[in-house]
Amino acid sequence: MKRLILTRHAKSSWDDPMTPDHDRPLNERGKAAAADLGQWLASRDYVPEEVLCSDALRTRKTFSGFVTELRLHKACKLLKENELSVTSICYDCGFNNVSNFNRQFLKQYEMNPVKYRKLFF
Repeated sequence: MKRLILTRHAKSSWDDPMTPDHDRPLNERGKAAAADLGQWLASRDYVPEEVLCSDALRTRKTFSGFVTELRLHKACKLLKENELSVTSICYDCGFNNVSNFNRQFLKQYEMNPVKYRKLFF
C-alpha cells in the first residue's frame, strides 16, 4: 500500500531579519527536529520512494537532515546483521564517500562504524 507522508520545514532562523524568506537556514532547534523526524521515519521503516521538496534553503536542509538519519539507521542495521565491509555499507546506505559516512556516524553515535560493529560481534 502506498503511504503519503506530509512534512513541513523545521524551525528556521531569524538571526538576520534582512535574509529573504527563501534563503533562511534552519536554527539549532530546526536541525534537531529534522534529525528527530529522520529517526521517527526510520523507526517505522518509512523510507520515501519519492519526495517533492521546495527549493527553499530551510526545506532542503530539513530534508537532508532526515535523510541522513534514515541512512545512519540503515547502516546500524547492516553493521549488526552481517559482515559486509564498512565501505560497502557506506555506499549501500546512500553515502557518497566513506569519509563523510564515518564523520556522520561518529557525530551521531560517538564512535566509528567499526567500533559500533564490535559491540555486536
